[in-house]
Amino acid sequence: MHKKWNDSLANKVIMTVLTVVIIAFLVTGFVSFSYTRGIMKDDLDARIEDQSYKITQSLDAFFAVKVEDVVQMSQNQYLIDYACSVQNPEQLNTNPEYAQVINNLKNIKKTDSNMELAYLCIGKGKGYIANDDRRMLPGFDVNVRPYYKQVLEKKGIIFTEPYADSNTKIMVITIAGPVYDQSQNIVGVVAVDVRLTQLTEIIKGYNIDYQGSAILASNQGTVVYDKDKNKILKDNITKYEGSLGVIAKKMLSSKSGRAMYDKNGDSYYFAYNALPSNGWSLGVSMPQKEVEKELKGYQRLMIFLYIIALLLVGAVVYIMI
Repeated sequence: MHKKWNDSLANKVIMTVLTVVIIAFLVTGFVSFSYTRGIMKDDLDARIEDQSYKITQSLDAFFAVKVEDVVQMSQNQYLIDYACSVQNPEQLNTNPEYAQVINNLKNIKKTDSNMELAYLCIGKGKGYIANDDRRMLPGFDVNVRPYYKQVLEKKGIIFTEPYADSNTKIMVITIAGPVYDQSQNIVGVVAVDVRLTQLTEIIKGYNIDYQGSAILASNQGTVVYDKDKNKILKDNITKYEGSLGVIAKKMLSSKSGRAMYDKNGDSYYFAYNALPSNGWSLGVSMPQKEVEKELKGYQRLMIFLYIIALLLVGAVVYIMI
């Protein structure tokens, strides 16, 4: 009788201990999983920000070279003297410095394989000359050209919106800047048309984690790069709706940030950075379901290990009973 009572008490103690162990396993498992999830989320934030930043820096370096080309052109004494000396369209091709200026423009274009055209515009209806020695069409007025007016308004380097070249159909932009005389009056505008095909190569050169993708938009919202080629030069991110539309507006109003958006029933992590040279914005997105695969893999491993541990504890308790 006494032995049975002791056995019963021992069983109760063992079951109590087993219950406590199981609860402890469950609590520590939950805490461990939550902690690990937080670490992985912080790691994701760091990775997506880092990838967005690195691509942005590469793109900005591309444009920085073009800006330097325009700055050097604006300080080229041959171009300055020519712009000051030409008084009317008839003098464009008869000016004594014409051949030297054309040669300078040709040499400038040779320095950059992405440069489509290098040219000098002279205001007050006097015209322009380019590296390919093209003749100005009748009725052409540089004063009404958008890039010319933008330079006069800003009194500095400007970037146009990207557009398809009328001849090659290749996506290009115009980068332009003012030419000053000795009295600091603007006497002309130097400009280069730059092909943007290398931007695609730069972005594609980065392997974005979790099957992610990138989008590049101008400071007016025009899509310059997207994995869906049908959106390039056709979509404007300011017209996007929902959570994606909210992020699009943030991209154009702030230098950098992180967010999440929903598209076609899926959620995406998103990070963006502005290009210092021209205010364009580069965004990187990663599908949440791809990111969660790594977390779920860890979760399944933890569950498996805890089941093994509980089975071992159960086996020990069974032997003891």
